[in-house]
Amino acid sequence: MDLPYWKHACHPFVSPNNFYQGCVFDSCHLTNQAVECTSLQTYAAACAQAGICLHWRNTSLCASSCPSDKVYKPCGPAEQPTCEDNANEPTMNVTTEGCFCPDGMKLFNKESGICVSKCGCLDPEGIPREFKERFEYKCQDCICDESTKTVICKPKACPAPPAVNCTGPGFVLVNQTNDSDRCCSAFVCRCDRTTCPFDDTNCAIGYKPVVYIPEGGCCPQRKCEAKSVCLHKNIEYEPGSKFPSGDCQNCTCTHEPDPKSKHLKIRCDVLPCEENCDTGYEYIYRNNGECCGKCEQTHCIFNLNGTKHVMKGGETWSPADNRCEHFVCLKTGGIFTAVNSHIVCPPFQQSNCAPGTIQTTSNGCCKTCVEKDKACKLKSVKTRISHGGCQSEEEVEVPYCEGSCNTFTKYSAEAANIEHSCSCCKETRFSRRIVNLKCLNGEDVEREYVHVEECGCGNTECTAAGQTPRKKRSFRLV
Repeated sequence: MDLPYWKHACHPFVSPNNFYQGCVFDSCHLTNQAVECTSLQTYAAACAQAGICLHWRNTSLCASSCPSDKVYKPCGPAEQPTCEDNANEPTMNVTTEGCFCPDGMKLFNKESGICVSKCGCLDPEGIPREFKERFEYKCQDCICDESTKTVICKPKACPAPPAVNCTGPGFVLVNQTNDSDRCCSAFVCRCDRTTCPFDDTNCAIGYKPVVYIPEGGCCPQRKCEAKSVCLHKNIEYEPGSKFPSGDCQNCTCTHEPDPKSKHLKIRCDVLPCEENCDTGYEYIYRNNGECCGKCEQTHCIFNLNGTKHVMKGGETWSPADNRCEHFVCLKTGGIFTAVNSHIVCPPFQQSNCAPGTIQTTSNGCCKTCVEKDKACKLKSVKTRISHGGCQSEEEVEVPYCEGSCNTFTKYSAEAANIEHSCSCCKETRFSRRIVNLKCLNGEDVEREYVHVEECGCGNTECTAAGQTPRKKRSFRLV
């Protein structure tokens, strides 16, 4: 600061030299400007004691700093007036620099440091209250009593809470702090789900329980909602699954919702029937409640040397190269089975056969012939020839044919029928001869008869089944 600053009214009473030198020292050796202000503040205080007030602070030099409820005064009373001052006691006429209550206000007391415009009481929170001022503190009605200069409180009187209707399921009446007045309580209806009744709702097949809380309600409720499944005959089917409908249809559960039933839509197609059957089987529909018929066996099927053969029931068959192997198709319990058998031929000696009699049996397997001693041949017998009561006097040798000839019956594949072949032993050459017969009246009569000279087998008509067999051939005398 400049030296001319010190030339004012206080210089004659308080010399500034020592203060000035201290200020110069502080400003040269210290960087804190507040320390420089100490020398000036000390000089101003010395001047105040001498009765001279100096307004030395400004906004650029050692500015004052006071709380918001106080003002700076360079020369205020050393003892600030309070509400507790006794008017009859003398006051000190000493000034000092500092922060003071604004004009028209005083300290409530020396301890509080609070400035009031009117004296009264301090409430429990240290806030000044005027006499007879009413206020609320911690849910108490309080008043600043002038006679005792203290705050007197009593519990706050709350109005009776309004009646509340609380009858819904799960709702309970609760006493709680009033939102509009935190010091008073009020009855409110609160949701307490621990008091809710148990809901045992059961859903039908195809539906699932869904828990929800109705608007304005408290307790959870259950309702049944359709599942994302197909429902058919009270059975659930997942999307994509297939199932029979029972009316000759195959059904599929789709992923498409049905707006009417809320389930998924079912798509059904007519059940296809497999009518192509393997060899030996025939597709038969019996109308027995089934959707489709079945392939039922109608023939015998068997493999022989890599070749498949099919035979009707009761049919017989033998391989062309082996007539001794015999197959017959038998039906037992609805099952067709080809039974194989082998024919065992009796011993055959061609040397024992009569010439021209060797042939194959009807089954085409075995060979047979007429043995020499049983073949058709000429035989004779002696007998008396009689006719009309007349008779030869001597026995006459009468030749005849006797023996076996080949006869057979077999199936002909070419004719597709049974083929019969019959032959009989008969005369192949004969002559007519005359014999004398002696009658009872004594007369002699000539009689012609057939004299067989040679025999052989000759074809003849076969007797059909059920017909009367032809009588044995005989020779009539003429």
